[in-house]
Amino acid sequence: MKRETRHPIWSWIIHTPWVLAVLGLIAVIVFFGSGAGNPVLSRLIVSRLESMTGGKVELRAFSIRWLAMQITINGLVIHGREPSGTEPLFTAEEVRAGLRIDSFWGRKISLNELVVQQPHVHIRVERNGTTNLPVPTRSASANKPVRDTLFALHIRRLVLADGWVLYNDAKTRLTAHGGDLQFALDAGGTRDHPLYLGNLDWQTVQFTSRRYMPLPVGLSAKFTLWRDGFTLEQGVLSAGHSHLDAQAEMNDFANPKWNFRYRGWVNLLDFRETLREPKVPTGRVDLHGEGQFAGGRFKGSGSYSGQDITLPYTEFHAAGLTSRGSYQIDDRGLEVPDFSASAMGGSVTGRVTMRFDGLQFRADTHVQNVRLAAVLPAMEHRDFPVDELHWDALITADTVETWIGPFRHFEISGRSIWDTPNQLAGGHQPVTAAWKFRYRYDPNVLSVDSGEFETPSSRGSVDGILAPRNSMLNVRFETSALENYKDFIDAVRGVARGSPEVAKQISGSARWDGTIAGRAGGPAFQGHIRGERVRYDGVFLDYLDGDLTYSPSELALARGHARRNEMEADIEATLTLTKWSFLPKNEWTAEANFEKAPVEGIEQLLGLSYPVKGTLTGQFHGRGTREQPSLTGLFDLAGGKVYGLSFNRLRGQLSVSPDEVHITNAELRFFPPGKENGRGAGIITGSAGYRSADRTISADLVGAALPLENIERLQSARLPVGGQMSFRLKANGPIQGPLGEGTFRVVDLRVGQVIIGSFEGNLTSDGHAAHLELRSAMTTGEISGGYTLGLADPYALNGKVSIRNIDLDPFLLTALHLKEFSGHANADGDISLNGSLKKPESIVVDANFSRLAMNYANVRLENAGPVHFRSTKNSLEIDPVTLRGADTNLQIAGKVQFAGGRTVGLRLKMARWTCGFSAATCRIWTHAARRKSMHLSKGHWTGRGSPAACTSRTLRREPRISRQVSVRSRATWYSMRRAFILKM
Repeated sequence: MKRETRHPIWSWIIHTPWVLAVLGLIAVIVFFGSGAGNPVLSRLIVSRLESMTGGKVELRAFSIRWLAMQITINGLVIHGREPSGTEPLFTAEEVRAGLRIDSFWGRKISLNELVVQQPHVHIRVERNGTTNLPVPTRSASANKPVRDTLFALHIRRLVLADGWVLYNDAKTRLTAHGGDLQFALDAGGTRDHPLYLGNLDWQTVQFTSRRYMPLPVGLSAKFTLWRDGFTLEQGVLSAGHSHLDAQAEMNDFANPKWNFRYRGWVNLLDFRETLREPKVPTGRVDLHGEGQFAGGRFKGSGSYSGQDITLPYTEFHAAGLTSRGSYQIDDRGLEVPDFSASAMGGSVTGRVTMRFDGLQFRADTHVQNVRLAAVLPAMEHRDFPVDELHWDALITADTVETWIGPFRHFEISGRSIWDTPNQLAGGHQPVTAAWKFRYRYDPNVLSVDSGEFETPSSRGSVDGILAPRNSMLNVRFETSALENYKDFIDAVRGVARGSPEVAKQISGSARWDGTIAGRAGGPAFQGHIRGERVRYDGVFLDYLDGDLTYSPSELALARGHARRNEMEADIEATLTLTKWSFLPKNEWTAEANFEKAPVEGIEQLLGLSYPVKGTLTGQFHGRGTREQPSLTGLFDLAGGKVYGLSFNRLRGQLSVSPDEVHITNAELRFFPPGKENGRGAGIITGSAGYRSADRTISADLVGAALPLENIERLQSARLPVGGQMSFRLKANGPIQGPLGEGTFRVVDLRVGQVIIGSFEGNLTSDGHAAHLELRSAMTTGEISGGYTLGLADPYALNGKVSIRNIDLDPFLLTALHLKEFSGHANADGDISLNGSLKKPESIVVDANFSRLAMNYANVRLENAGPVHFRSTKNSLEIDPVTLRGADTNLQIAGKVQFAGGRTVGLRLKMARWTCGFSAATCRIWTHAARRKSMHLSKGHWTGRGSPAACTSRTLRREPRISRQVSVRSRATWYSMRRAFILKM
């Protein structure tokens, strides 16, 4: 069956309301989304804010982003009850609110974000207690109880940017941002007696004001507000690491009277970091108190306790301090009448006041039994190294301190007494003192009106000003032990720990009377100094006196006088320094007069090093830098030694640089004192120089009448050498192989007691070898020939000299190692030398005589053929030689050893010998026989008597009698060589 259809009219009637509703909703969305409905919303918002605040509300623009659920209000102004022409209660350039639907069906909406740009708050409180805060209007009956929720805000993110708070005429800039702000304000009571219950909780706030660091702040409060009063049941403020609990009550807005109580735990580090004040001390302070505010006046009282207080000031830095006391506070300031602090083994008590006007502080304190050994490290800094004094005492003082705010413009003045403690700190010395002083932090000036101190080894007085740039302290100081102040002296000089300067010793006694002037970080010490037994590193002085200027840039000594042993010197010197140190590039000048000054000490002072020793007298002028010094002057060097050559005195004009030493107009006397008396002094004059860089020499020297007997190296006990030598020498080139030429002359050469004669020669050097050419200048003899010496290792020596009619007596003494020879011998022949100076034992003297004549005890012998012998340092070897005389023939051959067992092996053969010996000679023979040091074979004595009974009578022998002598004993050789060899 066909279903019955509905009439079209009924269908239109049924669907039209829904269509109209949809069309109406679309129209509303288009109306408000296009902005056409903003004026309506604006009037609605203004009306709502006015009813909520009770003030007049204005706004410049309004916009809604519906899809983002964000409302933006520009130019919001809320007027309170302030007079016209003054700042309104609240203004904001922009307020942007992001809404969030917490419950659609419950119609709960919260603020997801609230950003207020340039919020300006003006709070005005009149003298009668009225404010510019408006009172919301109420529509309820006066007698009907009311309880409305005026505010129930939950803001997840709140930002207040670039704003300020104006309280009466005081403006404070602020910026705050944070989240999870919850603020509820409930209205209750009646229309005539309204009551507001508030609850605020905001724990994640970053608060910034002026130039301060952002501070994390947490705030919670529960309060009650009514028409005539206000009660803070519980307020908790957390800022950084600090915490404050407070309660407050006010009963009459017309005549307000506030009563409050609080308890706080304050960490001073929060003030340092937030206020950006590095001078704020750190530590923890617990405080509690109560107060009242009424009639425009404030007063309160409480107590505090501080622990682990640390003072960070350059001039005084200490930790672990404690303090406690009670305080009275009013609208003018704060007073701590019983301030007490424990520090450094002692205590500080007194009265502290603070005026709120300018935050001006003043403390009148008494210091008792504070240990100086703990105070000095607290005052120690680079420009004030007082801890290195190593002093200890008990400090008693009365002081007055003033400052503003966080210890700005700090000043302290007072009097202090130091007494000896019962037990000293380790490594310290006791000191007693009395001081009157004043210190101002801003100019960093310490004024000492009077100061005196004394230790077991020193005492002094100080007055004047110590300032960063213009210090002027008058100092009088004397000590008998400078070593006690070495650490302090090193610290003033800026000597680094572990540097070589630390190991340098300082000792002696000193007295200083002068000033400390200039910059505190590098003062200049100016005044008169006197020292005795002074030592600095390796420099020793018995006495030092002069006017001294010592600063980081200069060391100057004027009218200085120094003495050490027999040495005395007058000194005027100036050295430029670099931060107290004399560096290689620093310049210096000096004028010095020395009297018997050790050369080693002068070299050490000037930073030089030469192989020169002796005592110096002279006048010198020096200049240059430490690494390039130069010195000129007239000098007299006594008891000197240069490269191993000793001399008595050297005079001349000296010029010294790091690479060269040059002496001009020199006069050298190189004999030991006393030897020239009565004999004439040997003098060498001329000029000489030495360059250390390439080890070259230059010399132009003239020697006149040099007595050879005064040259100790030429002398020996058996063979003393005498005579006079004159020479002229020019040399140039390396010291090991110079080029040179010269002439010399020896007059009356004497060997032992025999005058050999006079001779002269030429000396030449080509850099590889030196050649000596000899020629005689004798009336009865002749010497000619020469020797050559190599100038390189092993310094080979060779050459030959020919002699004619030369006395051999001294040479026999040397060759035979004898002490005396009472006969006489001369010869003609050649004497050759061969060997090396590096090994003297290798030098061989080879003698070939064509004529040898000997005369001894009226027996004259002369060679019958060539005479040849060789001599070294340790041996003598004689080839067979025959000596003939009127009645005697003597043959000699063999070898003598002068080292080890000193063996003698000589063969003597005699024939047709008529011997006329004296009784003394016979006794010598008998003495030798009795010692069993001689053996006779194949011979016999003839005549009357035995050798022991032999007198001056003639002793006859048979022809062809021979004697062989063999001496093996070291002890008998010295008697045998006289008794037998020479007297046969």
